[in-house]
Amino acid sequence: MPELGDPCQIVSAFVKQLCRRKELIPSDLLKFKHDSHHPSFASLQDILISLANSYDQTFLIIDALDECPIDKREYIIGFLIKAVKLIPCVKVFITSRKESDIAEAFKHEETPIVEVKVENVAEDIRNYVGAEVKRLRDGYSGKKLYIGNDALEDKIVRALTDKAEGM
Repeated sequence: MPELGDPCQIVSAFVKQLCRRKELIPSDLLKFKHDSHHPSFASLQDILISLANSYDQTFLIIDALDECPIDKREYIIGFLIKAVKLIPCVKVFITSRKESDIAEAFKHEETPIVEVKVENVAEDIRNYVGAEVKRLRDGYSGKKLYIGNDALEDKIVRALTDKAEGM
């Protein structure tokens, strides 16, 4: 979906979530609605900073930053770095595959990075898929997977685990 890579849509989603916890919608936001205008990226950032500062603690979570178009990432990363610097109560959590532009941007910010390697996750995935296949063979929740032998079960588990590629 193209909106997932749009920095305005991402910041708007954060603003919307923070507004849900408020009694009143911020006047800046109401003015945009009243005037039938869409706020600019800069305006949305200011609104988000104001909203986040009204809470004791705010968490901004972005999953799969690497899936955003590369030409939009710099805006999103820049916004997140700015948010951390300007909002004392904000914590940012980002997941991403290792991409050079993302790693480089956060390296300069002395950001803690936790790296999870595919081989560390593959065994967990295999165990989970294996357990689920066994449950289905046993008729879990009225669903039954009919497999003639254990070799076929192993082949199914191996194929699903390989296709997961650590995800």
